[in-house]
Parts: sequence; C-alpha cells; structure tokens
Amino acid sequence: MTLFCNIYFLYSTGSHDTMTYCLDKTSTVSGNESKLVKFLNKCMPCIVHPIIMKCLLSGKWPGSEGKEPRLQSCPSLALWGLSYLCQEVTPPLGIQNKDQGALPVVLTVTEQLEAGVRYLDFRIAHKANDPSMNLYFVHMVYTTVTVQDILWEVLRWLETHPREVVILACRNFDGLTKRLHCHLISCIKEIFQCKLCPRNVVPTLRTMWQRGHQVIVSYEEDVEVEEHCELWPAIPYWWGNKTATRALIQYLERMKRMGRPEKFFVAGINLTENLRYILVHPFGSLKKMTFQSLPCLKIWIKQQYPGPKKECINIIAGDFIGNGDFVKDVIELNTKINTPLCCQSKGSGTNTISSSAS
Repeated sequence: MTLFCNIYFLYSTGSHDTMTYCLDKTSTVSGNESKLVKFLNKCMPCIVHPIIMKCLLSGKWPGSEGKEPRLQSCPSLALWGLSYLCQEVTPPLGIQNKDQGALPVVLTVTEQLEAGVRYLDFRIAHKANDPSMNLYFVHMVYTTVTVQDILWEVLRWLETHPREVVILACRNFDGLTKRLHCHLISCIKEIFQCKLCPRNVVPTLRTMWQRGHQVIVSYEEDVEVEEHCELWPAIPYWWGNKTATRALIQYLERMKRMGRPEKFFVAGINLTENLRYILVHPFGSLKKMTFQSLPCLKIWIKQQYPGPKKECINIIAGDFIGNGDFVKDVIELNTKINTPLCCQSKGSGTNTISSSAS
C-alpha cells in the first residue's frame, strides 16, 4: 500500500507557474527586471506592457536560455514585439477574462487542488517602493492577490480534506529582505501551525496522517531553512527548456539516467517557446504547442514507475493542468508501487515504517 511509502517515491502532480491565473494587468514590472525594461515600460506602457504579457504566456524572454526568464536587450525587445504584433490577439493577452485560456494556469488554487494538483509553484516577491509588508506572487508582473490570502485559501481547502498532503514550493523572493523573510515564515507558521511537516520527519502518508501534518514547505533560501525546522530545502526542477516534445522527452530521459535526487524533485513536462520558435510560428501559442504535445507526453507518463530507483520520477508538473487526463494519468502510476522497496529510503533510520506495520 502507498500508505507506508515515503512520498519521495510516490507520484504527484504539480502546476508550473501556479499563480499566473491572477496576474494584475495594471501592475508595474517586477523590481528584479532590468532597468531598460522598467524604463521602456514606464515610457511606452501601451506598447511594452502587451509584449511583456506575451512573454509571460510563452514563459520565455529572448536571450534567457538556461536562466530565469528576463528581458535583456533593446534589440531583443524589438524582435519580440514584432513577433507579438504578428499574432491575431488583442492586448493585454491572457489577462482579460475572455483571453484567460491562453495562460499557462487558468484554475484558481482551490480549483487546482480539487483537480488533484499537490505541488504548487509559488514565486514570491515584494513590490519595489511599497512601504507595506504585503507580499505578492510574481511572473514578471505581480498578482492581484497577496501571498497571505492564498495561504489561507490553501488552509481552508486542507481543513475540508484532512488526509491530503500538499507541497508549497516557495521561491524567487524578489525584493525580500531578512525582515520580509521573517514575516513570510511567521505567516506560514501562524496559518498552518501543526499541519506543517518538519523536515526531520520521514514523510510517509501514514506518519503524516498520524501526526496531522498536511503541508510541506520548500524554501529557496538556505539561510532561512537552516534556522527553521518547518522549512524544507529547495526542490530541484528539471526544466528542459525545449520547444519540441521529442527533445523534451530526450532531456527527461537523460536526467533519469543521471539518477534522481534522494528526496523531492520535479520533472517539468512544460514546453518553452523561444524567440526563434515565435518568429517561425507567428500564429502559434504556448497553449497550442502544449496541446499538440499531450499525446506523446501521455505515452511517456504512462511508461514511468514510482520508487527509489535511479530512473524513477517523483513530481510531474506542467502547464494547462486542467486539460485532458494529465492528473489522472500521473496519480494512476502509484498503482505500480512496490511497497517493500519504497519503504527502504536512504537515511530514514528508525522512523521508517515497514510494510508489515498495522
């Protein structure tokens, strides 16, 4: 039974860019973007802002290969703008309700949880020149909702689903000072309290149910993780940065051959548009690209096996997670589980629960 297995070795589903469903169309550009982008957006918002929104939907800035997306140069901005203007869309793309289907995620957090998503990709930021302690989610621009609001929303869902476990991947932290980190961590502790699973607990479902733990918080800031036992280290994300399904699958297979991390990790099945792809496919979209890839990715997903072996995968995350059978296909992989094997986790010591436990 999966009840006794370490959840490092079980399959769960995740949403990539979880909070893009509530981006603020009036928001300023993130303080972590280049001065050039912020200057152009300030001087020509009617032109630059729609281009930024297009870049958000593709998940890619020109010239950002291998790094977090960032718009870096004026020529790149001009080319990206040209490719944007070639498309039959009305700016700001994906922000108005009628265009929301183009966003990587259109479901609210509660709807994602109801759909079966258990890994949430939270990119957190503090607005520049904001005197308040309010924190927002960020994807080049800020969201309309605060981090605190969403944490309360997650809690409300968990209270009505006492046997569910969610992983909150907190990352980016644009503009967060030590004081703001302390504020965020205090909010997390205050909201979830005993539902937080400390990192010294071996996270089998049985153990977490017995102790009332339902939330695992990974935190992409090593100093804070060391100071707070309720925080888990950052969860690695296998990001292929590919425009083609075959190339993405080859990347994931190559990562599998290198061996899985010992604990949690994410295999991203999200494709990424780059500048060349946009120029060659001026009437394409991230949604169209993703939907075309689904049949091949569905076959690949069904071929996976859970467990601690080198080639096994843990969390699978993607865009447009509310479409098709993605969640169902991933969860069904847990029926292949080899319980005695999965209960043998490295370094789990005496806390490991064997398959013979009652």
